[in-house]
Amino acid sequence: MIGLSNETGLAVAAIVPVVVVGWAILFSVEAARHGPAWAVRHLRAAGGLFAAGLGLAVVTLLVVRPVWVGLSAAYPLTVVWILIAGRSRQLAMVDRAIGFGEVDAGLRGKLLARLRQGLWVVGGLALVIGATLASIGVVHGWIVAALAPVAVLAIIRSKRPGLGAVSPPSL
Repeated sequence: MIGLSNETGLAVAAIVPVVVVGWAILFSVEAARHGPAWAVRHLRAAGGLFAAGLGLAVVTLLVVRPVWVGLSAAYPLTVVWILIAGRSRQLAMVDRAIGFGEVDAGLRGKLLARLRQGLWVVGGLALVIGATLASIGVVHGWIVAALAPVAVLAIIRSKRPGLGAVSPPSL
């Protein structure tokens, strides 16, 4: 058995969910920018990576003590893997039923504007919660605060036209 300190265990318990949520933030923006066909391809690749991470978390459960370290990694990885599988099935059903057409530029803009509103909230909450945790002595709060720059990056990316997206005519 491999024994880890509580500090190291807390770092794992904070890092894995932050990585999962950070990926979800960026995926949402990129899927809105590039469309459903891109999302299907990306979910296939991401599903494999998260499944490998889940396998590593299961091994961690078996060989690392305290056992909660492995659980803290396995839980968010299981949730994201299940969500990826479900979203992949939904997109496949849409593709079979009506196909993937080009998303109208107006609708794409509305989706991205709505995402930006949520990203400001997520970034602000991550910063406030992370800084609050750090201020009361939970140093790992800064890992949670790391979602704030991820949200800002996603906001910046949401303002760029997507590959294959219909760009507005230049004046």
